Amino acid sequence: MVRIERPNAVDVEWSILDTGVGERGTIVCVHGNPTWGYLWKGFLETLSPEWRVIAVDQTGMGWSERSAPRTLETRVAELVAFCEQHTSGPLVIAAHDWGGPVALGAVSSLEVQAVILGNSGVGLPERTSMPPLISTARRFVDLACRRSSAFVSGTA
Repeated sequence: MVRIERPNAVDVEWSILDTGVGERGTIVCVHGNPTWGYLWKGFLETLSPEWRVIAVDQTGMGWSERSAPRTLETRVAELVAFCEQHTSGPLVIAAHDWGGPVALGAVSSLEVQAVILGNSGVGLPERTSMPPLISTARRFVDLACRRSSAFVSGTA
């Protein structure tokens, strides 16, 4: 667990997977929703030891602390603070799914050499409703993934 200190805001603790020192720089991997940093395990194994690769569990997901729901703005601020406090040297951000908008929001506040996005949607056009399967699944996702560690425990 690492602590992320945020001036004028509540500090949070994130669980991370970290390969340690890398010669070329650091790649921070940001998962989507409802997944967790373990999604990036193969990526960590492939790129280490050339790169230091850190896969984070965003607040409320994976093994990170569970607290009040987060807005996009808060998630971006937490990622920026994490990168400022826990990385050094050349920085690349890789993001998947919901991690994409979080990463894109963070890059303007950081010195980033590159951004890698995979399967990252940013939203639906106005007046478009959520597909029924997704809107129905939201309650289950909230219970299994955000309010408990059931998802992480079942996939570890």
